[in-house]
Amino acid sequence: MTKRITLEMYDQMAALPAMHVPAPKDESATYAVPDVSQWQTWLSPPPASPDVAHSNES
Repeated sequence: MTKRITLEMYDQMAALPAMHVPAPKDESATYAVPDVSQWQTWLSPPPASPDVAHSNES
């Protein structure tokens, strides 16, 4: 099940509109990446949710 969900999310992210960013070593070149700022996760709880964090108490 985890593999299927991961692949479904990957496919959804790959279908997002592309944005062009500078190549790390050659700023005159660009490459297209998915614009993940438009991504809405359907994980519950979302990644890094404070609800699942370890307590800081010792």
